[in-house]
Formats: sequence, C-alpha cells, structure tokens
Amino acid sequence: ELRTAQALLDLAKPDVARAAKTLEALAKEKPGDAVLRFHWGRALARQGRTKEAIDEWREAVKLNPKAVE
Repeated sequence: ELRTAQALLDLAKPDVARAAKTLEALAKEKPGDAVLRFHWGRALARQGRTKEAIDEWREAVKLNPKAVE
C-alpha cells in the first residue's frame, strides 16, 4: 500500500514523527498486521518512546512471530 511505503520512507528520513503518525493510523486500521505493528514500534523507539515501542513489538510477535524475524 502506498501509505505504508511512504511511512517507511519517512522512517528512514528525519521525519520520524510523520512516520509514527501514519503507521499508528495504519495499525489501527489493520490491527492484525504484525509487520505494521513492528514498524510502528520502530518509529516509537526513534522518538524515544521506548515503553510504547516495546509494547508494539510484543504485540507484533504475538500476532506473527515469523513476520518480525
């Protein structure tokens, strides 16, 4: 999906806040998508929101352990 690709590009750039906002919205639209949850966690971690990032990573692993290897 285009929004996912844009969010991942934003995450690679300095625009982490934009990436986090987009990934959060996508994860809420698709709560069972482990890969989105994993990348949302990455964005949160890059913002220094460590506890929230860990929560997202745990959820991603619960949803699909192989998707986040």
